[in-house]
Amino acid sequence: CDQAGCAAEFPVIEQVPVLINPARSLFCRDDFSLHATTTFKATGTLAERIGRLLPSPSRDVGRTRSYRRLADELRSFDLDQRTVLVVGSGDGSATYLDVAAVEGATILETDVSMAGNARIICDASDLPFDDGSFSLVVCQAVLEHVLEPDRCVQEMHRVLRSGGIIYA
Repeated sequence: CDQAGCAAEFPVIEQVPVLINPARSLFCRDDFSLHATTTFKATGTLAERIGRLLPSPSRDVGRTRSYRRLADELRSFDLDQRTVLVVGSGDGSATYLDVAAVEGATILETDVSMAGNARIICDASDLPFDDGSFSLVVCQAVLEHVLEPDRCVQEMHRVLRSGGIIYA
């Protein structure tokens, strides 16, 4: 809620808070309690059949090297500022082992789907965090799936600490 003294309530489903602001999101909080699909995937189309034969365009071939570099960068922050926000954690197949291994690193995975490892459900275009909350924001293979990528990028910059890093 944007007004001082406002007490908004949000559901917690299967121990995961659903921090979707109904006034600013395309998503409906009720969809999560009903376990409705909140992601979109075309099935049975020609494009999908061809896509199974080709490597994913979302595949990050430099991921291992990149996460090692991100881990090194994260170590340059003070211990109490090693906070990482993952926007769009997906099905949990992405691994952040190098980043997670950094002493004092806290990783918060978020998504708009209950299907993966997300610890908080939220809309990337309306992140429910204070300005300057994170030293590193990871957003892999997400922006091509959102309606307003520029708004999501603005939100990532808003929650990023001064001198922080966005990896997208």
